[in-house]
Amino acid sequence: MRSKEGGRRMKKNNKTLRITAFIIALALIAIILFFANAFVGNPISAMMAKIKAEQYVEQNFSFLDLELEKPVYNFKFEEYIVKARSKTSKDTHFNIYYRGGKIVNDDYNTNVLQKYNTLQRLEEEYTFLVRNVIEELGYKDLGTRVFYSKQTEEAQEYLKLDMDFDKNLPIETEIYIQVQLKELTVEEIARILKDVYTAFEQKGYHFEKYSINYFDEECSLSVSNVTPDIITGGELEEILTEAKEKGHHGEVSFYIRQ
Repeated sequence: MRSKEGGRRMKKNNKTLRITAFIIALALIAIILFFANAFVGNPISAMMAKIKAEQYVEQNFSFLDLELEKPVYNFKFEEYIVKARSKTSKDTHFNIYYRGGKIVNDDYNTNVLQKYNTLQRLEEEYTFLVRNVIEELGYKDLGTRVFYSKQTEEAQEYLKLDMDFDKNLPIETEIYIQVQLKELTVEEIARILKDVYTAFEQKGYHFEKYSINYFDEECSLSVSNVTPDIITGGELEEILTEAKEKGHHGEVSFYIRQ
């Protein structure tokens, strides 16, 4: 008798455990879905974002030969971003923003009409060229970048969509050099600045300002706003030394952590 009652209790307990485990599993799935929806969105909303973006393009940009990429969820603003990209123009691409069941904005005016995409592409092409020069000099490049200094609206008169790269584009240009440094010394920095300046000038690459940046887990260095006149004026080391001691010399700034 006890054996039968014990068996029934065991079956009942097992059933209770299975039900409890099932409820816990459902709760875990719900939690996972909640956080997934919060950070990566959900397929239904993504599908609606794509449909709304297609309608938006048809209504506002039918004159462009555009294709739409897969919507990407931005959890910070709780919105989907759909990239629209031209099949024929490398500078014609922009984002369409979907939030709360509707399209709320796009950045066609800034990225395309105001030539932000064009300026960014030209910077990237210039960056590629100068990195090759730096490697040819024997330095290990760690992320050298070229930047056009003027705001996009000031440069518009010189820019055209899909234009070829022109090293003589009359827009002020700066270069941020990031190479492996053997020593964090004034002498090392001066030597690099002189080397790259000479090599760039030979290629016809002219920059209004030079900066050198380096950092790792143990140390960091930043030297900014060095002009060609300073590099070639015969007092580069002296100017860098004073900037290192005081933190700056005129517009030249010097920061070091060792």
